[in-house]
Amino acid sequence: MCSWTRSHGCVLAEEPGSNNPVIMFADDVQVRARSRDGLQALLGQAATWAIANDMIWNEAKCSIICADPNEGDPLTLAGEVVREVTQAE
Repeated sequence: MCSWTRSHGCVLAEEPGSNNPVIMFADDVQVRARSRDGLQALLGQAATWAIANDMIWNEAKCSIICADPNEGDPLTLAGEVVREVTQAE
């Protein structure tokens, strides 16, 4: 389970046992995780947060930067598969 705290208008989350926060500012989000499972857990928390705050994600504008795209199970956000890339677009 990820923990959430609020600080200066930003929402932060951490994968248990890591220093990899989720940082949200305006409409930009950065999520860092040490594993695909950890990342999926954080994406699940982001989806839950959006529902609780009457917001929705625009998955078409989302991407995941990773060394080995599409290795393993697809990563999802709010039930939609998020595309994986090797560098920022």
